[in-house]
Amino acid sequence: MGRSATPDSDPRDGAWRDLFWYTTAAATAAGLAPAAQAQIVTVDLDREFVQDRGFFVDLDGDGDSEFEFNEDDVDNDGNPRDYIRLYQAPEDPDLGEGPDTVTGIIGELVPFGGDNYDYPLPLDVGVTVGPSSEFQDYYLNTFTFQGDDPLGWVGAGEQYVGLRISLSDEGGNTTTHYGWALVEVPAQGGAIIAVSAAYNATPDAAITTGDMGTAGEGGPETVSTHRLSPPYPNPSATGTRFELTVTRTQATTAELYNALGQPVAVLFEGTLAAESARTIDIDGARLPAGLYMVRVSGETFTDTFPVTIVR
Repeated sequence: MGRSATPDSDPRDGAWRDLFWYTTAAATAAGLAPAAQAQIVTVDLDREFVQDRGFFVDLDGDGDSEFEFNEDDVDNDGNPRDYIRLYQAPEDPDLGEGPDTVTGIIGELVPFGGDNYDYPLPLDVGVTVGPSSEFQDYYLNTFTFQGDDPLGWVGAGEQYVGLRISLSDEGGNTTTHYGWALVEVPAQGGAIIAVSAAYNATPDAAITTGDMGTAGEGGPETVSTHRLSPPYPNPSATGTRFELTVTRTQATTAELYNALGQPVAVLFEGTLAAESARTIDIDGARLPAGLYMVRVSGETFTDTFPVTIVR
């Protein structure tokens, strides 16, 4: 067979590449890289049709919902009404009433019945949601209120809502994150369709509406190859877990490395079906305290993130 015109590789090439990815990832985790890579976590809400009920959204997969879509056909006295709202905190303790919550919405105050109500501002794709955005911090936000639709949600198709989110870890530490929800209020009104949602797992870092960001630099034109939830809890003394979803069926591996870049464990190895979330556990009780790197790779992607084991 003929030889390729590609120069012969250094026999150390594989090891060098492994060291390079680890050094780069570890530097990023330690804040030494010139710019930390954002980790965009996307949640497919399956175009959930919400009518005369509430629908809760848990962005980080920890069992504590951050917000609720709610539509009411009647009030507590049985009188007809048509409210479509977004609550900034869940009301049902069975669905995870905890410290995680949306703390602000990019919205506009509209007077109704002598009071101001916060209506989420419908955002197009490509709008930056971050620390410089102007948020309203009302407890609930109204898409329509007794048929009142001042910002034109009804029949307008899919639109984004900008979110400011507070997340807490098992130690009670809270961080601020920014995200979006993609929703639609159908032309007939009286319902809301929850399409998808996403947030930037990097605290205090902005996100762009439509950014699913797992395939590179991000932005509304990014094609997602996979989705990773943040490891939770992290740091942890006993163990942590994360979810991996691939957009097409493929062989996938998740590996754990120590602070020296040495392989510690294969966390998962096998074929993942498209859009089927896989929960992967890290048994921290068996590990010395320290910083570790998780490397997740498939046929179409490679991703890394840090986890910390404490004692």
